[in-house]
Amino acid sequence: MARSLQSDSTRRQERADRILDVAVELMLRWGYRKTTIDDIARQAGVAKGTIYLHWKSREALFLAAIFRELLRAGEEMLHRIEADPEGILLSHLTRHSLFVTLNRPLTRALFLNDTDLLGDFLQLANVGTPTLAQQKLAVIEKLLLFLRERQLLRTDMDVRTQLYSVSAIMMGFLMTEQYLAEDQRLSAEQIADEAAAVIQQRFESGQAPAPETMQEAREYFAPLLRTYIGAAREWFQRPETGASLRL
Repeated sequence: MARSLQSDSTRRQERADRILDVAVELMLRWGYRKTTIDDIARQAGVAKGTIYLHWKSREALFLAAIFRELLRAGEEMLHRIEADPEGILLSHLTRHSLFVTLNRPLTRALFLNDTDLLGDFLQLANVGTPTLAQQKLAVIEKLLLFLRERQLLRTDMDVRTQLYSVSAIMMGFLMTEQYLAEDQRLSAEQIADEAAAVIQQRFESGQAPAPETMQEAREYFAPLLRTYIGAAREWFQRPETGASLRL
């Protein structure tokens, strides 16, 4: 009996993941406004009513897809940071963040507030989630302060200026590609490396970090990022989103 229940739960999870995969695929192809529940059901090979067994509305379905994407992007970034001995430095964080974002079209669209793709869904996605955005900014600000205290970032400019400038640099590197001809574009890895070089030259002190400082920084930052990811996961699994799924 227990095995049967577990099997049912697994099938339900797999079906929900397939539906979310299709929702993202069609949204990237046609945009949020033009993607319907009928389209998703047809492409996923399920009945329309099956979708409503998982999510109470079209909006809840897309909200679940968005939060799943953000969680997966955050977890991928955390994995890359933890695998990089100097992953906690701002230039390395920029490289990892950009690389992940450039390789995930939906994450990129969200980062750039792409209204052509996401339409008015961006307003819906922001409802009830300002706390997550505030937590993300708080994590970044805490890291900048930590790095400044250890002379791993310049301190002749205030944190607010650094936050603004880093955001502007990342936005520029993400947006430039759309204005270039195909033969002028760089790979995701090249873009991430170039952005990291700009951050390093503009903001980092040039002081080589001691191994113990890097370890201290990793022990400080990783739990902060995990806390943010955990908060996003908790929001994703709230009953009112209709998206109580494992990730």
